[in-house]
Amino acid sequence: MRIQKKISVLTIILILLISIELSAQNRIAVLYSEFSQKTFFSDANSYLNEFTAWEIFLMQNKINYKVIYDEDLVSGLEDDYDILVLPRYNTQSTEKYLVIKNFLLAGKSVLSANAFNSSLINSNTNELKDLFGITLKNEMFNNRLSLIQAVFQSPINSFKYSSKFLVSVKNENQYVDLKRFNLSNAGHILDTDESSEISSIVYGYNNSGKFLFIGFGLTNLIGGSKEYRNFELFLLDAIKWLDVDVSAFPYLTINKKEQIKLLFVQYNNAFNKNFIEVLKLNNFNPLIIIDETSRLDKNLFDKVSEENIVLDFRSNRDNNSMNIVDYLRSFESLNKISVKSVLISSDFTPLQISQLKEYGVDNFIFINKNISDAELKNDGSLFLFVDHHANTYFDKPIEIIYYIPKVDCDTDIENNFLTRLKNMVNDRTVFTSIAALRNKLNLERKIKVSVQNNQNVEITVRNDNPVEIKDIILFVKIRDFNIVTDRRKSVLNYSVDPENNMKKIFINGILPGSEEKIIFNSGRQ
Repeated sequence: MRIQKKISVLTIILILLISIELSAQNRIAVLYSEFSQKTFFSDANSYLNEFTAWEIFLMQNKINYKVIYDEDLVSGLEDDYDILVLPRYNTQSTEKYLVIKNFLLAGKSVLSANAFNSSLINSNTNELKDLFGITLKNEMFNNRLSLIQAVFQSPINSFKYSSKFLVSVKNENQYVDLKRFNLSNAGHILDTDESSEISSIVYGYNNSGKFLFIGFGLTNLIGGSKEYRNFELFLLDAIKWLDVDVSAFPYLTINKKEQIKLLFVQYNNAFNKNFIEVLKLNNFNPLIIIDETSRLDKNLFDKVSEENIVLDFRSNRDNNSMNIVDYLRSFESLNKISVKSVLISSDFTPLQISQLKEYGVDNFIFINKNISDAELKNDGSLFLFVDHHANTYFDKPIEIIYYIPKVDCDTDIENNFLTRLKNMVNDRTVFTSIAALRNKLNLERKIKVSVQNNQNVEITVRNDNPVEIKDIILFVKIRDFNIVTDRRKSVLNYSVDPENNMKKIFINGILPGSEEKIIFNSGRQ
């Protein structure tokens, strides 16, 4: 009996300690608004189902949170929470709205999911514009039953190279007009005339507070389990980005430039070798896409190195993998080159891709009108996704330009295109090669970053590569500090990224097996 009593006492103490710890970590508030449910939704279950979906998402991913109610929206909310989640919330009064606004202005974060669908009664306040700088453009989608949103790499997911996906949603959403304001978006609405100017996912800052605006709810998703899980993973990254805790990630530049562009030029009858030479002289590093059936000019390789040749294999998609390898071997023998990059269609089978890998192909380029991306696989193969219809570039971190030469007696197409390319160049831009991109991605995989947050914030950047890494930008999400120093207590300069408001520290180089420490001094004793 005595032993049982001791166990009971220990159990109670343990439960209390766990409760205290959970309470200390409970910095996410999810608003359940009875006012919104009763006032704005004819089907009461619509709001309840959405709120429940968010609770299930948070619980399944072991994220500690607390449910708050309309009466909890009072002054001082920012003292208790760091992130406020608003599933399908509509403002009850000006007073409640100002609590949310002040929460954001106090440096805290707001996640809005299909919220603020109604303006305040008898008020000229435009909530979305005031809070997030957002103007909606819903009228053009009123007759659509569903839409597809592309989600790509962004600061929200630390530019992860495996972050691209599509999400299908029912048309009960909010669509942001990207033309009206300089907003950062994490994807585009597809299959519309204004796809690149409309998004249902935008993010940014209001004062020092961060927000993520999602124009649809979890219950609006209509895709399969994989699509839903992809969106869950995106939300998990987004919550980390919204969190006020310190985080950091490395970005390896190319020639000290961080905005990476790839220029693809199609080889055809209008192809001009002299123009390619002009592009090279202007450091645009053209990559030449050649159809397997093309008869190549013998002098082409005097202008273009073989590592910048991409063989277009899309017409071979119906052949078996052995025929594809035979075609590749024949092409290499005829032109006396070694092909490392191929352009293939999305319906190539895994077996066909494996055969090409075994033969020695390293880089696989897909024509994909939905998503631009670059991903380095564990086996060292690089997958690029390119859109050749838009004839323009995609969003960060890698921008693609696809040029198809044409003959036009009335227009100087080449000169116009060259002018356009020059207008894309700034002191942060580099047009690079596939080889340089591969090297960057490969080296980044072995750069390790750890954060120790005590009296000061100490960030360690370690190089686990067998070679020295140079010209690294360390992106840091941090708010309160006085100065930045290295381990030698030398003061470091930093800049602020205009798109994600993260601090940028430039590191010249780190030797193999070595590390660099960056210290954000709080000034506290």
